[in-house]
Order: sequence, then structure tokens, then C-alpha cells
Amino acid sequence: MVELSQKKSKKRKAPEGDVEAAHGNGTIMKVKVTNFMCHHNLEVDLGPRINFIVGENGSGKSAVLTAICLALGTKAKNTNRSDKGIKGFIREGATFAKLEVSIRNVGTDAFEADNYGEVITIERTINGSGSTSFKIRNQWGKEVGNSNRDHLLRITDHFNIDVDNPIVVMSQDASRQFLHSGKDTDKYKFFVKATLLEEIQNKLAYVKSRVKEMDALIKNQEAELPRVKQEMDNLQDEADSFKKMEEYAAKADEFRDRLAWADVFDAENTLRQLNEELEALEGHGADELKNKHEAQRALVEEKQREREEAEKALSDFTARARGAVDARKALERKCHELERRLGHAESDLIGRNNDVVECKQRIQGLEHGIKEAQMSVAQQSQAQDVTFRAAIDDAEERVKAIEDEKSAVMRHGQELRARMVDAGRAENDATSAVRNQERLVNDTKEQLMTAEGDDGNLLSLFGRGVPRLVQEIKRNERMFSHPPIGPIGIHVKLKNQKWGKAVEEHMGKIFESYIVASMKDRATLEKLLRECQVNATVIVTSKFGRGKYQIPANKLPSSALTTMMDVIDIENPTVFNVAVDMSGVERVVVVPDYTTATQVAYPKTGKKDPNISQVYSFDHIFSMGKSGFTQMIKAFTRKEMPSRIASDKKAWINGMKETIKQANSERGALLKRADEARKEKAKIKTLLDKNAREFDDVRMKLDHAKIALDDAKAAARDREDPTVLDVSRLEDDLALVRSELDVAMGHVERTTVAKQTAQEALKAGHDELKAAKAAYKTTNEDAENFELKYTAAATAHKLAVENLNYYVDKLEVLNDRVEEKRLMIEQYAPLIQDKITDAEAVCARSTAEGYLAEGETEYDVAQLTKHYERAKKQMERERERHARPQQEVLKLLGHALKNYNRLESMLKNSRDPCKRLNAGAKQRQKILKETAHEVNKTVSHRFNHYLSMKGHAGKVIVDYTTATLTLDVKMHGQGQTVKDTRAMSGGERSFSTLAMTLSLGESIESPFRAMDEFDVFMDAVNRKVSMDSLIDFARDDFNKDKQFLFITPQDISAVDASAVDIKVQKMKAARPS
Repeated sequence: MVELSQKKSKKRKAPEGDVEAAHGNGTIMKVKVTNFMCHHNLEVDLGPRINFIVGENGSGKSAVLTAICLALGTKAKNTNRSDKGIKGFIREGATFAKLEVSIRNVGTDAFEADNYGEVITIERTINGSGSTSFKIRNQWGKEVGNSNRDHLLRITDHFNIDVDNPIVVMSQDASRQFLHSGKDTDKYKFFVKATLLEEIQNKLAYVKSRVKEMDALIKNQEAELPRVKQEMDNLQDEADSFKKMEEYAAKADEFRDRLAWADVFDAENTLRQLNEELEALEGHGADELKNKHEAQRALVEEKQREREEAEKALSDFTARARGAVDARKALERKCHELERRLGHAESDLIGRNNDVVECKQRIQGLEHGIKEAQMSVAQQSQAQDVTFRAAIDDAEERVKAIEDEKSAVMRHGQELRARMVDAGRAENDATSAVRNQERLVNDTKEQLMTAEGDDGNLLSLFGRGVPRLVQEIKRNERMFSHPPIGPIGIHVKLKNQKWGKAVEEHMGKIFESYIVASMKDRATLEKLLRECQVNATVIVTSKFGRGKYQIPANKLPSSALTTMMDVIDIENPTVFNVAVDMSGVERVVVVPDYTTATQVAYPKTGKKDPNISQVYSFDHIFSMGKSGFTQMIKAFTRKEMPSRIASDKKAWINGMKETIKQANSERGALLKRADEARKEKAKIKTLLDKNAREFDDVRMKLDHAKIALDDAKAAARDREDPTVLDVSRLEDDLALVRSELDVAMGHVERTTVAKQTAQEALKAGHDELKAAKAAYKTTNEDAENFELKYTAAATAHKLAVENLNYYVDKLEVLNDRVEEKRLMIEQYAPLIQDKITDAEAVCARSTAEGYLAEGETEYDVAQLTKHYERAKKQMERERERHARPQQEVLKLLGHALKNYNRLESMLKNSRDPCKRLNAGAKQRQKILKETAHEVNKTVSHRFNHYLSMKGHAGKVIVDYTTATLTLDVKMHGQGQTVKDTRAMSGGERSFSTLAMTLSLGESIESPFRAMDEFDVFMDAVNRKVSMDSLIDFARDDFNKDKQFLFITPQDISAVDASAVDIKVQKMKAARPS
């Protein structure tokens, strides 16, 4: 002991080198506070070993230690630093305070290193309301786990951090209390709390109380065991008295078992009967019905081909008829043009003949003049001959000018007559178009009145009486095998509105149709149609309940084309199938324009798609024939009307109003055109009248001019001197006129030929027109035959389809019955299995059959039920003889036996553990007592060691019985022993307290320790010794991984602040906020 004391009395040196040691596991790396106590924002980095925080009083040194305690879980009242609770720590003027303490987490003893990394930061926020919250963050600042006090307790327990232990954290109050308290009991409490003996003693006391309670409970159960045993014996005696009732119960069980299996036997017999019925249904009758069905299907296909041929013939005939109409109109236009040309030729011939007559007359006049000139003798002079010649020339020029004017007037008249014909044709066309628009307006107004008079009912779009008809059908549903479907149009919806008119044009005829399931339903519906005054309605008989047709891809047009089936949506399978049967929507192609329709109708490859029946553009139809497509150049019959499936009722009404508006607008334009044509005719007639007057005037002027010419020539002849008469001029004029005559004759010949040609062409045109009219008449006569043939073929096909539907119905009924039997058989198999399972739950089959003798027949279910009920009644009468039922007795006996066995087992399994627990508690109490004495010796020895550093001596005396602790201190090792620290000077008392604290500290495993104002009341000598003792204690090998924090307001200049293991931080003096 002396050697040890001498060894420890040597002052330990700081570690060599200038490399600062790393923080140990669980040590505090950094403390950061915000709005806490006197600090606005403070961050303190602590060294890994020995830390001093110095500063004047009020500078906030102790606030750092308080922040550490609060962050690590200390309650506010344990700090004794605030009389307002936790919110008293908030800096004045702030609304919250935040504390952050970073703990080192390294090495093999690290706490959840994968989650937290090398640093665990504990953050505690204090709100102005007094509430607090914890957040525990990892090395990277991310919150981990449940940030609550329990999780914090796991961390502090892991690192052995107990900030409530006064040895771990020696606060000002704890130091002051220990210094000034003279009570031995207070010192004892400080001692047992610092050495954790108090906590261990409390836990042992808790264990002892629980063991005592367990022992009392076992004794109570042991006293209860004889009573439970007696109760069990009494119930066993009562259970043995139920022998007769068990015999009746056995009989009841027998009939119960037989009754359970009787139901199985009946179900098996029913299954055999169902199999026999199924074999009968699948016999000869089914084969015969299938053969009839196949034969009728073949007939339907044949009639379908005949119908298609008739439809094709009718389509071809319609095309030819249209061609005949077009040819007749073309010939009529041709004849009209030929008549106009013939008129022109006749007018021209008349003019040419007039020219010939005129030339002949002039020749005759000239010849006559020459002859007279030669016979007479001229008496006039040469001067007079010149005058007469000039007069004649003037007269001839006037005649020629008037003749030119006449020709111009004649040509103008011909032009006016041609314009008159064109104006008349324009007037007729406009008047005909006006009548068409008026009919459209009247038809649309009638439909609009119907639509507006039906309270927005969409059904009115398909006829005036349709809403009432649908109501009647709904009211009389029970009269039909299946409620009729219709009108079909109400079930057809457009996917794209732009195809509304094309769909209306192609399918509009079936939109007002209805679908029934049988001929009987058809008759019933026809009766309702008559009652509701719905006429001209097609009724289709079809099989209900089928799925939609699955049309093979090789029967459809190319997928690159859009079919009418693609642009409509029909949800009802029956309506869809009828639309395919009656309209062939899957083979009708729709295209946006005429050009695309032509490309589809006339592919460049020349190979037509056989799966296309028609191609619809927005205003043309191309129908397929054997030789290709035949273009139908006609407007849609319903193109002016909005589609009935294009929109809702409101849109339909608005569409009709718009149609009326457009039709009236177009009618107004047509009326204007007709009026303009009439005005043009009147204007032309006025011009023709004027032309006639001009022609008469010109002809009169021409006659006068010719008379003047004749007079001039006569005057010249009269005054000619025969002896000197020169007729060469007249002969030249005669030659010129004869040349004009030859020209005029040539014109007459050519005009005559042109007239003859026009007459022949007109005659040929009339012949062709007559033939075309005859052909058109013949075509009209043939139309009825083609329509009759098509109607007959369609009717035959429809009848064949109805007959096929009849066989289909019969076959489906047969199949339904077969399917029903099969379904019943399929249902009976698991049902029988379920019955067998239920019966086996009662007893085995062999058990039920074993009750019967060989060859004995089992009773039926009713008889077995009767026997079973009789046996139960006998059992009940026997049961009534007992005070309580056997089942209740047996149940109580079972419970009593179970309770006894449980109680006996529990006592057997509990007594020994209780004894072992009691012995263990005593053993631990003994060990605690021994440990307490060893701790007392160790602390007393260390206390004496630290006092000896100043030349004192002392020991620590702990009395665990009286719960007191006494300090015996001899100052300077001599003199009177001081037992009351209050008798010491302030410095001696502080040093004694420090010695006691260091003595207790060697039994603590906390990774850090803190002491606040440990050197209070010490003089310079005591402070120097105390400081050396503290540093020496901190540098002990036992404490090499521990961190120390010393807070003092005193001068520590004696401390080597340059040592690598010492870090000194000085707080600034407090300033008014």
C-alpha cells in the first residue's frame, strides 16, 4: 500500500508530441446553444481529454454544462437553475431555445454505427409554451429512429452516461450542498447515489416485494387445491349415473348416422336418372334436328345468293336506268342544239337567197340599161355624163352600206334568239329548284313539329307515334317472350359526327325497324303498331341472347380502310347482328372525298376487293357489281337533313332549324335567279322587237336606196347621147355584179348543204331521242319486274332465315336442355361429394351400411327421421330425470378436471422457482452488502490518498445500518480529528470535497465527467494542489479514454494550457442584452 501511494503521488505528465488525441467513444465533441439562458448563439468545441472553461461570473460558463444535462435527458427541476420550469431557460426576448450536443460514436462499442455513423447529435428544442421535443441525428444530419426520450435513454445507457449522478456532473448546487451540509445522512445519500448502490438496493427491494407477492399467491392456490379436488369427485359421481340415457343416445346416433347417409343414397339415384335422361336427349332425335338445321342453313345460303343476285341485278338495272335518263337528257340537249343550228342555217340561207335575187335583179337592170343605152342617142355633154356617173356611184355605195347594216341587224337578231332560249332554260331550272326547296322546307317543318311536340323525347326522331309505342311495349312486356328492341336507330351511336349523313343514307331505312324474338311476338307488336298508328315499320325476327358476330378477317375489307362498322357503335349484340344482316355495314367503306372513293373503286392494280360492297363519300355512292363498281352520280336522298344519330334531340331540332334556314336562304337565291332570268327574257324580247323594227327600217331604206339607184341610172340613160354613148362602165358593173352573183350562188349552195346536213343531223337526233324515250319507257316497265324479283328473293331469304331461326331455336332449346342436364350432373357431382363429406362428418359410410343386415333395404328419409325423433324423445325423457343435462355435467367435469390439473401443474411449476428467486434475492443482498463494504474501503483509501497530497489524513466511515456517512479528517496528519466539514475553513472544506469526489469517481464508468466551480472557497495553495490532483486524476491510465470538463471562475495560469491533452476556453464577460 505504501508503494502504491508513493507511485500515485508522483505527478503525471502530459502525453508527448503535439498530436491531439482522438475523442473516445461516448465523449462530447461539440455543444451548441441558441437563445439559451444568457447566450444568443454559442458553439463550444470540446477537446477529447481535459477541458477548462473559465470566465467571469455571469459569463455563461455553467450554461454550457446545463445545456449538456438538459440535452442528455435531465429534467429541468433537477438543474435547480429555473423557477419557471423548462421554459425559464429561454433567453429573455426569444420565443424558443435550441440545444445541440454531438457525441462521438466509434469503435467496436459504437451504437448502431450503420445508422448513425461516427457522430450522434442530440437536439432538444424548448418552446415558449414549455413543451420540448427531441431529435436524434446521424453523422450526416439525417434524423434517425424515433426521436423521443426512450430512444435517448437507449443511447445514454449504451454509453453509461448518467448526468443525474453528482459524480458524473458535479454542478454548482451539488458542490455547494456537499460543502455546506453537515448532516451525515445527506452525505450518505450522496455516497450511495454516486456509487449506484442506491439504485441496486432499490431494484433488490422491488425483486423482494415481487417474490413475496408470488409466495402469497402460491399459498392461496395450495389452499384452493383440496376444494377443487372435492368438486371434481362429485361431478364424476354424477356423470356415472347417465348409463340408461347413453343407451338411448346410442340408438339416436344410429338413426342419425343412417339418416345422414340416406340423403347421399337419394342424390346418387337422382344422378343416375339424370345420366339416363342425358343419353336420351343426345340420341336419334338430336341427330335428326341437327340434319334439318343444316339443310335449312344450306337453303338460307342459297336464298342469300339469290337475294344478292337479285339485288345486284336491281342495282345494275338502276345504273342502266340512270344511264338511260342521262342519255335521254343528253339527246334532248343535242336536239335542241341541232334545232338552233338548223334555224341559223335557214336564216342564213334566206339571206343568201336574197343576195342572189338582188344580184340577179341588178344584172337584169344593168343588162337592160346597156341595151337601152345602145338603142338611145345621148344628147348630153361629157360634163353631164360625169355628173350622172357620180350620182350612180353614190347610190350604189348607199345600197351597199345599207345591205351591210341589214346583215348586222340579222346577225344580232340570231344572237338575241339564242339568248332567249338560254334565259328560258335558266328560268325553268330555277323554278324547278325552288319547288324542290319548298318540298324540303315543308317536310322538315313537319318533322320539326313532331320533334318539338314530344317533350324532348329522342324517340320522336323515328316517327310521330314512336314514343307512345315504346311506352306500350314497356307496359305490355309480359305479352312478349322477350321485350322487342327498337327502334333500331336509338341503339346506333356515331363515333365521328362527320359520317352522320353517310350512315343515315345507308342505314336510314332500318332505323325505324324493330326486332322480335318469335313470330308470336311479331304479331303482338304489329297489333301495338296499329294501335299507336305507326305505319310502314319493318319488323325483324332474330334470336336474342347471342353474342356479336365474330366476322373473320378474310371476309372484311383491308384493315387500311375505314368501314361503316368502324364509325358506329352498337352495344346491343342483337342490334349489331341485324345491322350486319340487313345493311352489311362490315362491307361498306367510307372515305372523305370523291377522289379517294374513285381510288378505292378503281384501284390501279385493276383488282377489285371482293369484300367491299359499296364505297361512300360525303355525296356519292359506288356500288359493287360483278364487273366492278358502277358510279351512282346522284345526291344522297337525305343529304339535306341532319342525321338522326348524329346528336341528341336538341342537336337534331337545331339541325332541322338550320336546314330550314338554309333551304329558305337557297330558295330566296333561286327565286332571285328565276326573277333575273324572267327579266333577262323580257329585256331580250324588247331587244328582239327593236331588232325587228330595225330590220324593217333597214329593208325599207334598202328599197329606197335601190329605187334611187335605179332613178340615177335611168336619168343617166335618158340623157345619154346615142352617138357618143359609152357602155363600158355599165359592162364593168355588169361583170362585177355577175361575179358577186357567182359568189352569192356559192354561198347559197354551201348554205343549202349546211341546212341539209343540219336537217339530217336533227332527224338523226330525233330518231335517237325517240329510241332513248322508248328505251326509257321499256326500262320503267322493267323496273317493276326487277323490284318484284328482288322483293320475292328478299322475302324468300327472310322466310328461310326465319325457318332457320326456328330450327336454331329448337336446336338451342335442345342444347339448353342437354346443357342443363350436364350442368345438373356437374352440380350433382360436387353436391353428392358435399353430402358425402357432411355424412362422413357424422360417421363413415361403412358404419351406416353396417347397421343393416345383408339384403335389408334402408328406410326412406321420412321414416328414418321419424325413428330418429322417437329415439331423441326417449333420450330427452331420460335426461329430464336428472337435475341437469349430461352434457352440462360432462362439461363441468371436464372444466373441473382441467382446472385441477392446471392448478396442480401450476403449483408444481411455481413453488421451486419461487424458492430459487427468494434464495437469489438473499444471495444478491449478501453480495451487495459485501460490495458496499469493499466500496467503502476503496473510497476511504482513495480519500486518504488525495488528502495526503496536502499533508492531511482522513478516512470515510459508512454505516449502512443507520444510513450515515462520516468523514474523519486530521489536518496536517496531526491534532484533533475533524468530523464536521463545517468546522473547516472554506479552502480546507473545498479541498476535502474535491478529495471525496475524486475518490468516488474511480468507481464510475461514464465516458466523461464535469465539475462546476470545484475550487470555490479555496485559497491559492489549496487551489494549486486541487488543480494538480484533478489533472493527475484525469491523466491516470484508468481514465485515458475519458473526457473531463472543469468550469471555474478562478485564475488557472498555473495550468499548462499548451499541453496536447488540455484545452482551455475562456468565456467573454456578460454584456447587457
